[in-house]
Amino acid sequence: MLPLLPWTIYILVRSLSGVDARAVNTTITSLPTFDISSTILADSVSDTASPQRCGDIDNCRTLGGIIQSCLVTILACVWFAVHRNIPAPQPIRSRHQNFFVRCVKWVWHTVLDQREAAMVFVVALIAPEWILAWALRQAMAAWKLAQKLEKVRLEEKERRKGVDIEKDEDGGEIATREDEHSSMDGPLATHTGSETGQLTKRRSSPSKIQSTCDKCEGHGPLYPLSAADVVELVRRGHLVPPTAAEISDKSKGDALSKGVAIVQTLWFVIQWIARRAERLPVTNLEVMTLAYTVITIAMYAAWWEKPLNVNCAIRMPEEEIEVKKADEYDSIWQRIMVYVVGAQDAFVDLRQRKRVPTFWAGNAGEYVWVGDTVALLVAMVFGAVHCIAWSSEFQSPLERQLWRLSAITIIASIPAVLVILLFVGRMAAECLDMDGNAISFLLGALYTPVSIIYIAARLILIFLSFTSLRGLPISAYQSVQWTTVLPHI
Repeated sequence: MLPLLPWTIYILVRSLSGVDARAVNTTITSLPTFDISSTILADSVSDTASPQRCGDIDNCRTLGGIIQSCLVTILACVWFAVHRNIPAPQPIRSRHQNFFVRCVKWVWHTVLDQREAAMVFVVALIAPEWILAWALRQAMAAWKLAQKLEKVRLEEKERRKGVDIEKDEDGGEIATREDEHSSMDGPLATHTGSETGQLTKRRSSPSKIQSTCDKCEGHGPLYPLSAADVVELVRRGHLVPPTAAEISDKSKGDALSKGVAIVQTLWFVIQWIARRAERLPVTNLEVMTLAYTVITIAMYAAWWEKPLNVNCAIRMPEEEIEVKKADEYDSIWQRIMVYVVGAQDAFVDLRQRKRVPTFWAGNAGEYVWVGDTVALLVAMVFGAVHCIAWSSEFQSPLERQLWRLSAITIIASIPAVLVILLFVGRMAAECLDMDGNAISFLLGALYTPVSIIYIAARLILIFLSFTSLRGLPISAYQSVQWTTVLPHI
């Protein structure tokens, strides 16, 4: 079922398409006199003296059109570009005999099912660079897992050398598959006898395979598998890694649907550049939307191979696997520090959960800092884009100063995070000889005000982007004349 929130927002935006707003002359001190001849003369003089006047409806845009274009682009950036994790399996719900009650319960559960999506939407709207860091950590973790699976494949290949190709000691056959694996580029030896053969057949048979799509009662899935669990099951021969085609088949979006969202984003960027080329004013809402497109392009690059909106996971038989105990939080300050740097996965014990956490990325190891560094650099670009509206027209000097200070705050918060992490943390450990709990308390206490100031700056920019629309100049409604921008014969 398609998410309801984006379509509700889209219908609301479409309702604004007929709204128009004209610039208001606030210097009038007396009521106008209705002289028909003077009015006609004034209109003719105004049309000739003001070449930027929007007198032709074909060459003008409306306020509703501006808002619609920006909100649709932002929606594509913070909703459709985000590839969420697999949700928890849904329990069986009792079916009421009354039709009205069934409808109410269906609506209620549908709204509840959107809670996680709404939370991700809010985080992506306020801190899109944090979502980008999450996407990069997932990409790094997937790449690291692919390397481990390839190593297991090579070890299995070496172990199979010298073994009879036709029969093994259990009487089963050894078959070789030529599949295009997402993490393996060569043939995979698949055991088709006794225990492993049963698991392989059950995995490949749609009538026998169990999925978490099946409504769960008391015997539902126990816990999600970690990357280490997957590697161990593959090493034992109890799990065949999915192919690239099987992974893509789970996705609700293909290259075409992703391409449509990217085209919408790029079309907005092209229009924005064309307006600047024709020296037409750009609204602050359009500047903020342009900043989101920078993050979106990076998110699509990191999540291009990840399936979109997967609702069901493959169920595996329970097996005893030795796992490393997860870390535990010592204080609320350590929790804040860990979430800011994106290292919260080390504190999650998947065996105690029905699903992976909302912002689970997996263990990327030392590569987690690569993703965070790239995300911080893109975040600085995100803040710098807002500086394009540095000299734009605002309704008051206070709004102009708030916009400038908020843009600078977003840019400066990134070096502040790096200084706190690299220098303060290292000095506390080496010079002051503080233990881990004290360092976590110090870093968390420093990260908290930085995070609050950053969120406040983001909310101010969002608020000012809409309040600045109430008094746009007439030239802001003029459309781009593409015949003067594009070369033609």
